[in-house]
Amino acid sequence: MQKVNLGDQYYAVIQLPWEETPNLDSIQDDLSSGKAKLAIWYPMESMFYNNDDFIINEANDPYETNPIYRKDHPKIDKLLSKYNIDDWVLIDNNPFNEILYPNKCIYIPNFARKSVNTASTQWEFVRQLHERKATFSSFNRRTTEVRLQIVNHIRDKDAIWSCGAILDNQPTQYSHLHGLLPKTVDQEFTPIGTGMKTPTWLYQSAYIHIVNETDTWYDPNYLFITEKTYNCINSRTPFLMLGQPYTLKHLNDIGFKTFSEYWDESYDEELNTTKRASMICNIMDKIELNYLDMFKGMQDILDHNYNHLRTFDYSLDSKLSSFGFKKLLK
Repeated sequence: MQKVNLGDQYYAVIQLPWEETPNLDSIQDDLSSGKAKLAIWYPMESMFYNNDDFIINEANDPYETNPIYRKDHPKIDKLLSKYNIDDWVLIDNNPFNEILYPNKCIYIPNFARKSVNTASTQWEFVRQLHERKATFSSFNRRTTEVRLQIVNHIRDKDAIWSCGAILDNQPTQYSHLHGLLPKTVDQEFTPIGTGMKTPTWLYQSAYIHIVNETDTWYDPNYLFITEKTYNCINSRTPFLMLGQPYTLKHLNDIGFKTFSEYWDESYDEELNTTKRASMICNIMDKIELNYLDMFKGMQDILDHNYNHLRTFDYSLDSKLSSFGFKKLLK
């Protein structure tokens, strides 16, 4: 448990996930008196503050990831019930929680914070590199259908790419790729469920990176952006975004620039994941005809994003201090 002091009061911060219900006995009197307030921080994921906000449309996406499958809310409810807590704060990577529940939620894009910290020590020595080895790159471990769609398109191009194996019982229209996979570019894959660290130099091995974000489904109340995106920004690498719809819009909203000057980014508004991936494949075909001139022309965008990332204060202390002790609205 971490304490963040605000004058005579403090936040008691505990992190999800947990296996055993956290023990708050030592601060129970402070929680009851209002001297302390509980903050539950989920630094590695996005979630819904209220699971009823989850809007499923299976016509647009197969939902190969799904936050409802996780058992976070029952664990939180058990903790709140044990200590009779009804006023608490959720901190996570989903910006829409803060919008929907401004007195109950705080948005911290933790992977942006972590990516900046990593960049300060690991890739300053190559950040200005302009002579890259390939036109495209795309890194995958988990083999979803839409990622296989990208692999099927990129495998015959001037590209550096990786992808995990197709499982024997995995239904797919890309079974012809079975013999090519798994394919790695630097090391053996780490187990699913364990964070896979992509070497920093790989992002600067190609001129354009296809970001395969964790989630691809659309929900107006949910967004999850991981290190896959922020690593591109830190390495000054242009990217196409195979993530959730309106991911580019959110990046624009928080001050980053994307690449609509160089290619059509209307794919960001396409709700159907397969169609969105097809639009990205079509853009790749156009980019490879003129990628060098594009790359040279977009250096101001890449520099802006690299520098803009460093203007945010993502620290837990700062966010909680700005949030203050807001009263619970019934």
